[in-house]
Amino acid sequence: MHYYQRDLAFIHDRGYGLHGDRCAPGIGDLLAPVRDGLVLELGCGSGALTRHLLAAGLRVVATDASPDMLALARDALGPGADLRELTLPGDPLPRADAVVSVGHVLSYLPDAAAVEAALAAAAGALRPGGVLAVDILDLDYGRIRAGERPFAKAEEDWAIITEFSGPAPDRFVRDVTTFVPDGAGAWRRGHERHENVLVDTSRLPGLLAAHGVRASVGSAFGTAELPPGLRSVTGRKDLPRNGAGARPGHGASQPRRQPAPAPASPGASQPPVPAWPGASLAYSPATANTSAPDAPPIRTGLPGPISLTDLLTVPDRP
Repeated sequence: MHYYQRDLAFIHDRGYGLHGDRCAPGIGDLLAPVRDGLVLELGCGSGALTRHLLAAGLRVVATDASPDMLALARDALGPGADLRELTLPGDPLPRADAVVSVGHVLSYLPDAAAVEAALAAAAGALRPGGVLAVDILDLDYGRIRAGERPFAKAEEDWAIITEFSGPAPDRFVRDVTTFVPDGAGAWRRGHERHENVLVDTSRLPGLLAAHGVRASVGSAFGTAELPPGLRSVTGRKDLPRNGAGARPGHGASQPRRQPAPAPASPGASQPPVPAWPGASLAYSPATANTSAPDAPPIRTGLPGPISLTDLLTVPDRP
C-alpha cells in the first residue's frame, strides 16, 4: 500500500511537521554519544526531523517508502542530503551508529510480525554502542481514541477531512479526504486509507534484548511528551565484552529509563491528541466535525466561497 501520495504528502508537509520539531531536542540529546557516527532515519517524510539532525552537524541517511515525500524532502534539504527510498521490513538497512524514527512510522507496517521484523533489522544495523530512538503506537492508542469524531481543517491552499475507526483492538484507521487546487480554478479531491497496527510495547525491550539492544519504553523524547498511546523506544546496542569494535566515544551507559504513563482512570481528562499521525497540533472535540462551521471559506473559482462540507461534492480527480 502506497501511503502519502502527492496531495497528502503536500498537506502533511505544509501542516503537520511540528512533531519532528518537538522531538528533535530530545533525539539530539540521545545521539550525543554517537555524534561523529552515521544516523539512519526511517520514515523521514519531507524532512521535518532530518533538517534538525543535519543542522546539528550529524551525518544522516534519511529514508522513506513514499517517493512523493522524498521529493519534498529533496526540495527542502537540497542536493547534498542523502535521501533513499526504502521499504520496511524487507529492504536491507545500511550499517549505522544510530537508528531514529518519529511519527510512528513502524506502525504503518501490516502487522505485529512486520513491526518486530523491522525492529530486529534496526537492531542488526546498529554498530556496537549505537543508539536506537523510535516512536510506535501502543494498544492503548486505540482505546484512548475510540469513538473519536471526524476532524476537518482548511488552509488557503489545502483542506483535509479525516474520519477515524478501530476495527480491531490492534488496528487504528484514518480515512483521509484531501483537497488541493488543481491549477485551473477548481479543487482536486483525493482519498487515502491509513491503517496502523497497534502493539503491546511492553514486549519490545525483550525482543530488542535478543538482538543485543538494551531498550526501555517511555512516553517522551527528553522533555517532549508524546501524545497518549504513542510510546518512545530508546536504547543502546551492547558493546563487545572486550570493548573491541566500538567507535570512539561510545560508552556502555544506557539512556535513562522513562516510566511508562499510568493508565488513566475512567472519566479522567486526557491531554490533547494530535489530529494527524506525527502531528503535535491539538485535537479539539469542539471543532472536530466535517462541517467545520468556523473553518475559513474555500475559493474554488465558482461563484462565492464554499465550506468543507461543500467540498465533499468535488469529484475525485487523478
